Amino acid sequence: MHVRAVLEGLFWTLTISAAQVLWKLAVDKTGGLFKPGVSLFNSTMSLLMSPYMIVGLILYAAATVFWMYLLAKYDLSFIYPMMSMVFIFTLLASRFVLGEPVGMQKWFGVSAIIVGIVLISKT
Repeated sequence: MHVRAVLEGLFWTLTISAAQVLWKLAVDKTGGLFKPGVSLFNSTMSLLMSPYMIVGLILYAAATVFWMYLLAKYDLSFIYPMMSMVFIFTLLASRFVLGEPVGMQKWFGVSAIIVGIVLISKT
């Protein structure tokens, strides 16, 4: 396993997770797309103009470009399983940044993902 590949994969997954958290904040702050009494167009524009949404979109676009770099540099069978780390980081951010409740079943699920990542990385 290449340390650099793992670090680059971690960077990518953290960037994707950060974008997801920012999008969640944007939806929470603006009320989302389907606000009662507000047209879909106005709701969409409000959401798209949210600073959280804008930064999230920029991060996601940057992560997509970086993903192309990773695909060019590493075997897909090695780098693709790293995508599952997004679930781990997003769950952690949901709990500790957004303050969402996270039950034991989700923690067990994340533990299973971690075991899977370790097993795949050993091949």
